[in-house]
Amino acid sequence: MQKYKVLAFDIDDTLVDDVAAIKYAISQVYEHLHIISTEENMLQYVHFDEYFWKRFQENKIVVPKELPTDWATYLRALRFVEFFKDKSVSLEEGILLNDIYMSHLGDCIQPLPNVRETLEFLQKYYKLVLITNGVKNLITKKLEVIKVDSLFSGIVCSEDIGKNKPHPLFYKALFELCKCEPREILAIGDSLSSDILGGMQNGMDTIWFNHRDKPLLPGYTPTYEIKRMLELKKLVA
Repeated sequence: MQKYKVLAFDIDDTLVDDVAAIKYAISQVYEHLHIISTEENMLQYVHFDEYFWKRFQENKIVVPKELPTDWATYLRALRFVEFFKDKSVSLEEGILLNDIYMSHLGDCIQPLPNVRETLEFLQKYYKLVLITNGVKNLITKKLEVIKVDSLFSGIVCSEDIGKNKPHPLFYKALFELCKCEPREILAIGDSLSSDILGGMQNGMDTIWFNHRDKPLLPGYTPTYEIKRMLELKKLVA
């Protein structure tokens, strides 16, 4: 399958275990609010977080033109305002909760199985780049902790662009970085609403890394689907 020149990887819950990191970070927010963390309420936040960003990607969250802070901080704070609506959390309090959350998000960085082995193999045949809606300094830390930072030739980050996947401007930056056509790039990620939809809307083939065995939702057509990272070696070698 050497029709591709570039493999574009998502990172959160594609290369690193995002659920473990989120559960730890939200446990610290709960502690600040004097809430006892349980598996149930941590997973409740994990599911809410995924739903919140899916709504944003589908343009179901309206961002005001005039903001008291930058757009990314506003959205991350709004997430906590909505999640803790029963506590009537203000936007200012949401910003504080987000600061606590973000400060701990990098404290529990764990690679998903066989990530480094697979990337080291693929780097022999392809240019590897990272495409992420994450926070730049945290993404850099994650790559360093799982010891794959040297394997990537570039990073396209929404924080730098001002637009998240699947927005066309995000992918314009990817195409400019790679200096090749969309059909020459294969995108790999776990999210249907950002990774797969972004590829579909911008002329790229995609691999849905469905390691959590989620159902394929209507309207999404990944080119390929895998459940284990090692499957990539056979699929694209």
